[in-house]
Amino acid sequence: MLSTINTRPLAVLLGLALTISAFGCGSNYRASLDEDQQVTATIAALGDAAMSEESFLSVFASGSAPDAREDYATCIYEVVGDPAISGDEATAEVQVTTGFADSSQGDRAKAAETRETRSVTWTLSKEGEVWKIKDAPLQ
Repeated sequence: MLSTINTRPLAVLLGLALTISAFGCGSNYRASLDEDQQVTATIAALGDAAMSEESFLSVFASGSAPDAREDYATCIYEVVGDPAISGDEATAEVQVTTGFADSSQGDRAKAAETRETRSVTWTLSKEGEVWKIKDAPLQ
């Protein structure tokens, strides 16, 4: 007597393997962003990146990271309008809101009246395929 083999689990595994190979595992979402979105994402990531020295240095162009990393960890950054991009250089108008607690240091939430918002111009440069912050004044 011949027994039949249930091929359903095999088909499910094969389908899963094809899906993973087609879409990739851990693919870089930034590849799907246009240049403006990549610049904006780099700036928006600075607040989180400022929580550690290594991450902070990674978002800045080589040799251009400011010394006062802790100051950057207490701000929120928002790009106003579209960045101006010319080749491998970009400028962006950034609204910097200061006065937030640095959660990496265990600070308690700061009162809203200690917050300030200012607009500043930041410059970025492209290193390889990655946008890096070149100059990021807080005021």
